Amino acid sequence: MLRSHLLNMLGIILILGFSTMHATAHRQHHMWTTVVQAETQEALEISHRIHAQDAIKILRNMGVINPELTSLQELAQLALYLESTFIITSPDGIPTQPKLIGSELEGNYVFVYQELASGHHPGEYSYQSSGLMEVHSDQINYVQIYHGNRVETLEFQAKPTPAVS
Repeated sequence: MLRSHLLNMLGIILILGFSTMHATAHRQHHMWTTVVQAETQEALEISHRIHAQDAIKILRNMGVINPELTSLQELAQLALYLESTFIITSPDGIPTQPKLIGSELEGNYVFVYQELASGHHPGEYSYQSSGLMEVHSDQINYVQIYHGNRVETLEFQAKPTPAVS
């Protein structure tokens, strides 16, 4: 009886220990951007995916007191922020500005959509993504470029701040 009681207690302690570890797990700071050729071959379709918690941090940094990701105005502010941190350079070396299509909240993520009128293949452009790097020192942004059946993934990392001595 005592042994059975001790085994039950051990089981409860293990379950609580694992649930505590899961609850305090560190969420990685990643943003994903996808670039694909539109079916018409005359444009590039761009989508950015950002975690809702990160979107709220960005809005707070922009001075929004109580961010609501269901607000069209705040989704628009977020879209403009992401637009300013994502740079596409044409094959001729000229920075281009994709057209902002819109943004939406879906589950725990905010999606921002852009389109770039283009006669070039997505792999012919150069890309830079610096969103959230001023918020998280361990931020990593991925840009996935679809080339038919192949996917090329670019990785952009926040630069560590030098220590002051």
